[in-house]
Amino acid sequence: MKGSYLLGLRVERPLTLSYGTKRGRLKAGPYLYLGSALRGLGPRLLRHAQRLGGPPHPAFHALKRAFPEARARKGALHWHVDYLLENAHVQLVAVWVFPGLDEAALYPQVLGWGGRPVLPGFGASDHPEHESHLFALAHDRVPHPPIG
Repeated sequence: MKGSYLLGLRVERPLTLSYGTKRGRLKAGPYLYLGSALRGLGPRLLRHAQRLGGPPHPAFHALKRAFPEARARKGALHWHVDYLLENAHVQLVAVWVFPGLDEAALYPQVLGWGGRPVLPGFGASDHPEHESHLFALAHDRVPHPPIG
């Protein structure tokens, strides 16, 4: 099943992140990451929920139950979001899946919820017209996005 997804993230303390050839700072707080999986949502999400340098994110077990047929093994850091999710001070706290929906359709909705793009170009190489696919949230919690 292909489609798009949102990752609800909590950055527990300010951090500096290197991603690709870029580097940026993130404040502590809630974030959303917008991504897509053209070869299957289950394997991509399970991969994101794993860590090379420690135990998986708590969401891993729920994702494994949701996608029992999916196999994923994180063998190396590849996507920008991998570098963020590998950090011990970043927690994957929620996942929303949108089968068949392109991430370009979700981008304006995330902006409408008050998502503020951070880290220029982060995760947006497929959509250079998008400032970033990582969004800081102004409020103190990750929302339950009202997709409709």
